[in-house]
Amino acid sequence: HPTALSSPSKSAGLTPMMIAAGNNASAQVLRALWQHDQPQALQRRNISGFSAIHWSLRENVSAQVVLTLLMLDPTIATHLVCSSRPQDVLLGLHNKLSCLDILSQNKTNHPSVEQRLQEWDENQWTKLCYLLWARHYGSINVRSLHNFSTLHAALACEVAADLLDRAVEQDLNKFAAARDVYGTFALHWASQCRTVTGEHVHKIVTAYPNAAAIPREEDGRFPLHICLEQGKMWHKHCVQEIFAAHPCAAEVSDPTTQLPAALLAASTGDLDGTFHLMTAFPQAIAGCRVQDG
Repeated sequence: HPTALSSPSKSAGLTPMMIAAGNNASAQVLRALWQHDQPQALQRRNISGFSAIHWSLRENVSAQVVLTLLMLDPTIATHLVCSSRPQDVLLGLHNKLSCLDILSQNKTNHPSVEQRLQEWDENQWTKLCYLLWARHYGSINVRSLHNFSTLHAALACEVAADLLDRAVEQDLNKFAAARDVYGTFALHWASQCRTVTGEHVHKIVTAYPNAAAIPREEDGRFPLHICLEQGKMWHKHCVQEIFAAHPCAAEVSDPTTQLPAALLAASTGDLDGTFHLMTAFPQAIAGCRVQDG
């Protein structure tokens, strides 16, 4: 009965793919189920809006299962739980949870960063890496896993600060001076990441300060321009260290906003940054006209 391979159970609406993924089935079994029901095997949802990747994360399966599913279809790493149950829609609980949310729910909230990180055992951390790689790089090839930077992916996906701590610790020495598939350095991602801390920026700048002098390929922006436009503060977010690594970036206008660094700092209320940048390069703002709005 070929249709049985895609038919959901009557009680919870679980498909054979969901059941297999949630019970640590082998890669061979998962691939066979996918081949019989592609491309829908990984898209089908149960009554709570969970797909196979969501269900496998909920059931805390092995990292190998998650890797197999992501290799079959890496786009599922971005899927949200889409519940159509009236009570979920009414309460605003539908279409909310991401894969990373579900993975994080397996952990309790300890007040200390050390305790939270200890709970992320190697299996959980490996699953997180696979999800981040699929989201950031768009594909996963088991033969080239060593080329994927969790540091770049974690910064780009803006994971929680305590998880960034581990990504920095794991990949900084190996990947700080490397570009990802978008031609972007870790410092550029850190400059726009909303969950990054000053300590992270300090470590990334120290590991490869030359990145501060390299414009981003896609738009020609320096890390200094990016972080100031994002509202990062001179001292709190170590903007001064990015400036010190390449002061000349403050002499040129940001190609996106057409503002010099001093006015970018002023536009977000960073008085310290404005003062230091204006003092260093007063000629950069000479003749500048800022239009309302």
